[in-house]
Amino acid sequence: AGAVIVHDWKDLVPGILLGWYAGMEGGHALADVLFGKRNPSGRLPYPIPADAKDTPFFDRDAKAITYDHWYSHRLMKKNGVEADFPLGFGLSYSSYRLSDMHVEPASEDAVMVRVSVANVGAMTGHHVVQVYGARRDGDRADERELLGFAVVDLAAGERKTVEVKASLLPLGRWDAAARRIRVAAGLVAIEAAGFWGDPERLSATVNVTGNVTGKIAGN
Repeated sequence: AGAVIVHDWKDLVPGILLGWYAGMEGGHALADVLFGKRNPSGRLPYPIPADAKDTPFFDRDAKAITYDHWYSHRLMKKNGVEADFPLGFGLSYSSYRLSDMHVEPASEDAVMVRVSVANVGAMTGHHVVQVYGARRDGDRADERELLGFAVVDLAAGERKTVEVKASLLPLGRWDAAARRIRVAAGLVAIEAAGFWGDPERLSATVNVTGNVTGKIAGN
């Protein structure tokens, strides 16, 4: 229920397996993964920092507290540090490769991202295609946000095209007059990746024509 810090011992073990809330069949599931009957496929819902100092201030005795914009990867990027394991990270007994990314308008505040996913390993598994976005302008330029994701099951050697409808609203600002989130006009980088900051990510740029909720002008 708090920040899990593994920095001091993560390199002393061959692997780390997070079981989360496994339920009554958790023991069987754990054995299936450890002995190779099932392919691990979970992804981190938050980054694991290298140091507790890379997390927002916490006071366990506080009766109330207000947190600002700086938390998670935003805070670490601001402080010039990297997470031990980023948002969306997760290893598998297989390897997956993304290619042929296409981005097109889906609605006033979303884009449709299509990408080819190949299982280049020797074991059936499933991959989580994650779509991130970042403004190229303004005071929050290059702040990467998760916009959407999709899961695909792939046999060894199989390739499929995956569609992800990615909302642009995480890149917007609250418009008090309109009482809605507004996606301002400008360039937005769209990424298809396996995790936050994936060095093998695919990217494209869309030009957003701002109105109350944002509108895609093209890709």
